Amino acid sequence: MSDDRIQIRPVARAKARTRPVTIERTAKKYKALQAIGLLIALAFSPLIVYGVITENIPVAGISCVAFAGGAVICLLGATLAWWYHG
Repeated sequence: MSDDRIQIRPVARAKARTRPVTIERTAKKYKALQAIGLLIALAFSPLIVYGVITENIPVAGISCVAFAGGAVICLLGATLAWWYHG
């Protein structure tokens, strides 16, 4: 597992000694998971409307399932980021 902590040194004011501050980085894989889920949900939302307006139930149904899947993927990414990085 890679190190998910970095140290930064705050800007010194009036030549005062500063201690490094440790911060945690949220892994890019969790952000990517959130982005993929959001893109899936956004891509299928117009198809839901199209399916409902044209009364094409299979298109609306498949689009609803894909939208829900994208929302679940996005929430999973957010949950994993919170779980591993507080």
